[in-house]
Amino acid sequence: MQNPIIEQTSHGNTVRYQRLPSGTCYHEDTPQEVIALLEEVQGTQRKIRLYYGDPATGQSWFDENDVIGTIGRSCGNIKVPLLIEPGEIGGPAILDHCIVRIDSPFRTLYQHPTFRVGDVAIHKGVHVDYPWSVTIDGQVHAGFVNKRRANAFAAFIQGLRFALPVDKHGLIECENDDLPWQVWVNDRQKAAFLSEAEATRYWHALQ
Repeated sequence: MQNPIIEQTSHGNTVRYQRLPSGTCYHEDTPQEVIALLEEVQGTQRKIRLYYGDPATGQSWFDENDVIGTIGRSCGNIKVPLLIEPGEIGGPAILDHCIVRIDSPFRTLYQHPTFRVGDVAIHKGVHVDYPWSVTIDGQVHAGFVNKRRANAFAAFIQGLRFALPVDKHGLIECENDDLPWQVWVNDRQKAAFLSEAEATRYWHALQ
């Protein structure tokens, strides 16, 4: 690598970057295929999902948050790619050298040669609040209130669906002239009201 850029972090570690003609800096160990993809979508409105993991083995780290959005770029002397969620103007720096898979909403764009999640299974247990659990390689990873949510999470963590379903929980204003204010609990509609004040009182009574 020619003319690497070296940065000293606040923890005393040294990070070596490669700067592209575009001005964006990537970790020196980031695969060229990953760099090309991130460069292609940077500054566009194309939404992608990143899978972080062990770059040596391809083992996923099962990240759920800060993995879906568009690609932007930071300011300053060392401009690194950022993951920007909908409605935001900034976001966290991408661990580009730890990416083991990249998806669009429609297909996989990049995958580590030995990408692996693990053996994912769904079980019903005895926990009162979260009776359904998702295990990975025999270890409980997360618990859920119903089987539908467990199935959705299992599909998401394996990369069989792009994103998790949006939860409906709380007060929601809808396009209904008669009863525009709805109260939802764990994705189930409990009641509907004419005014926000009525819906709020009902919501507080449920707590």
